[in-house]
Amino acid sequence: MPVSFRVTIDPRAITGLIKTLDQAQELSFRLLQDTFREIEPQLRDELNTTPNKVKYPIQWTSDKQRKAFFASNGFGKGIPYKRTGTLNRSWRLFVAREPNGGKIVILNTAPYSKFVVGTFAKNDETAYKYIQQFHRNTGWQPAKPTAEFWVREALVIFSDKLQDAFLGYAT
Repeated sequence: MPVSFRVTIDPRAITGLIKTLDQAQELSFRLLQDTFREIEPQLRDELNTTPNKVKYPIQWTSDKQRKAFFASNGFGKGIPYKRTGTLNRSWRLFVAREPNGGKIVILNTAPYSKFVVGTFAKNDETAYKYIQQFHRNTGWQPAKPTAEFWVREALVIFSDKLQDAFLGYAT
């Protein structure tokens, strides 16, 4: 007796896969939004971490900076400076649509943020070069490592979601 086997292809699975591939950009954007909703609360909490009171004596970057601070009445903010929470309220976290899907955007709109938490420049030296020593001494943390950590987490979560979206077609 000959050995034989039968292969059955369910056309609904192929049709569903083709439809999903046609909608891949929209699917990837939706999955990115879902991913962002998962990481956003923790990301925001970490970016909004505010250190304790200022450490005295202030370690000025230069004598010129110290003189300018006092001559301008705390750069127009008053002396002693009182925290307003503006830096924390200035974080903008969202998913932006792009031609081939989307991207997670993390930015701070406070004009002085680069002096407190740095920038997101690729090169660490560039990202941290404007952070003032007295902000470091007080305990302000650069934002770049936090953003990089959560973007890496987002990639893992997004990859899992994408795999799950296509898993039904691999059986």
